[in-house]
Amino acid sequence: MVKIRQDRPQRRNAWASLLVALVAAVGTFIGWRLWPVEEAVVARQRDIRDIAVTWECLSGHRFEARGACTPAVCPQGNEPADIVLPCECPRHGRIEAFVRYEPDEAGRPRPAQARFRHGPWRPVDDCIRCPTCNQPCRTGPLMSWPVAPRTPGG
Repeated sequence: MVKIRQDRPQRRNAWASLLVALVAAVGTFIGWRLWPVEEAVVARQRDIRDIAVTWECLSGHRFEARGACTPAVCPQGNEPADIVLPCECPRHGRIEAFVRYEPDEAGRPRPAQARFRHGPWRPVDDCIRCPTCNQPCRTGPLMSWPVAPRTPGG
């Protein structure tokens, strides 16, 4: 005859398993919080201060110099000069705008004001606009802030 034994519940093993799981979870959490975090690498974008641009003073003298958020001084006449930005209107073709840059909240230069020849300075909101038809103008690839939307057929 075989004696059948009533198994007692293995409570001691269950508590040990639970304790090991809790220790592993707490150790993982502490390790995750203490592990050194590397900062996300963000590519530095080139801005107007990193490139040479064409400047023109009030007397019409043109010169090349590094871009800036303040007007440059003409080396020939000691007059203030502004950046000349070639633009292209879908209707009127190539035109030149005089642009003044200001730093935005992040400290990056953005076009703030633009004028054409001896016209008034106008704020630049979303793009530089043609003085005749008010269409958005396209700018060169080095100075494509802000990006003007392309128009169909343009």
